[in-house]
Amino acid sequence: YSNVHFAENFKNEIHATRAQNALLATTDANGNPICRPDLVTDPNCVPINWFQVGGVTQAALNYVSGTGFQDGNVTQVIGLATVSGDLGQYGFKMPGMDEGAKIVVGVEYREDDYELRTDDNFTNNLLAGQGGPTIGLAGSYDSWEGFGELEFPLLADQPFAEELTFKGAYRYADNELGGGASSYSAGGIWQINDYIRARGQYQRAVRFANAVELFRATSVGLFNLAGDDPCANGTGPNGVGIRATAAQCALSGVTAAQYGNIVANPANQYNALFGGNTALKPEKSDTFTIGAVARLPGMLDGMTLSLDYFDIQVDGFIGTVPPNQALDRCILKGDTTFCNLINRDPASGSLWLVPTGFVKATNVNTGSLSTSGVDLAVNYAADLPGSWGGLDASFQGTYLIDSLTQSLPGDTPFECVGFYAGQCGNPTPSWRHIASATWKTTHNLDAKLTWRHFADVKISPDVGAAAGSKDEFLGAADFFDVAFTYRGIEGVTLRAGVNNVLDSEPPISTSTGAGNGNGNTFPQIYDALGRYLFARATIDF
Repeated sequence: YSNVHFAENFKNEIHATRAQNALLATTDANGNPICRPDLVTDPNCVPINWFQVGGVTQAALNYVSGTGFQDGNVTQVIGLATVSGDLGQYGFKMPGMDEGAKIVVGVEYREDDYELRTDDNFTNNLLAGQGGPTIGLAGSYDSWEGFGELEFPLLADQPFAEELTFKGAYRYADNELGGGASSYSAGGIWQINDYIRARGQYQRAVRFANAVELFRATSVGLFNLAGDDPCANGTGPNGVGIRATAAQCALSGVTAAQYGNIVANPANQYNALFGGNTALKPEKSDTFTIGAVARLPGMLDGMTLSLDYFDIQVDGFIGTVPPNQALDRCILKGDTTFCNLINRDPASGSLWLVPTGFVKATNVNTGSLSTSGVDLAVNYAADLPGSWGGLDASFQGTYLIDSLTQSLPGDTPFECVGFYAGQCGNPTPSWRHIASATWKTTHNLDAKLTWRHFADVKISPDVGAAAGSKDEFLGAADFFDVAFTYRGIEGVTLRAGVNNVLDSEPPISTSTGAGNGNGNTFPQIYDALGRYLFARATIDF
């Protein structure tokens, strides 16, 4: 049994209603600014002037500031029973082998319960910088699973086969909401000699939707639309004018009176209706891996190298119909399936001025994802001379061959290796690595230096950027971290360090979008906060 409680107090926001009150200002008989009594009923209103130096007083700032609070609980109950056995003693083994087949079978029950509670400011979208309301969610589901695993030695202590072992597994899951699904794997290990081991595996895996994907309340949020609304009049940052005909725009709900009068969003951010879906089916993935591990002899004793190729395909990906694609499919191809997802504001035809204009983007099983590449790992451990202790070094790098996104079934897959933004979202560098070196002293103190590297990326072709502009590409990024660990007190481990010790800045772009980016960068990939210190203590008892 486990229960995790989450609480967030989001401070220093702008309260939209109070900000509007403060802007509805006039002057009294003595020429002092006051909130207009004919329009503002809040007796605590303090007028504000955003457009004049000194016009934002502390009292006005206190009035327009808002705080949002949300909290929730995730409760999980798990029951697991397993039985394991060595079948070799019953004759289930290869001729001439001492060891036989080993099995594990079991059954698992899991119950998940989620609840998120939000205050009025979050629920009613009263905080101006949130992009839309945050509405609480609640839901629960359970699942039963049965599984079995097999390990079967085929050869041992033979020339070029010190070990050859087959491994297989099967699991069936019956989810209350997602239905039943099977997962399985088959693979093997081949220990060629004392120094080289080969390995390979095929795996079918399934992932059932999580609570947020299932139970998220339907609400309006923002998405980034490169190139403006095709039916807007081109006053947005791209200024390209209306790109669609009146007949095309009519397919998306634009009336004859609205055509030519729809205002483009100056930030390219438009409304989408997001929400959960309890009818989601599980994602299915097929993964193939093959690789080798080598332990080097002689002067390089203590060093191991591993090289693995991977190929992963995910179908029925849980996501949303990209709102920009829904617009294109409706306006350019007249596909009614996508036209039905577009809900323009009846009065203005806008998709951003008011919440009644939006593109529906609730969760569905969409297209597919696939990726392949190579993982490289190098590890080295050695004793230093005298009383200098020891040195541990490691290197883990990933080279991506491809990363294909198919937003909808039947679409042409979109290559994202080396690109960011648009259909690719977060940056997908072709190469990234983490290298570290740890000095283990003889005084219970370890010192570690880590280097994180991300290769450069270009803006996605579906977005584009002017040659030489800041958005054209994000340069390679490097971050260095230092950490110290002390174990001189029995049962106590002390750790402290500095991440991003050189205070390196993340790559900056104006095309990060409303969903993936924050602060004109991608904090999921790069360090956005600069240099920061940390300290922690672990006590065992």
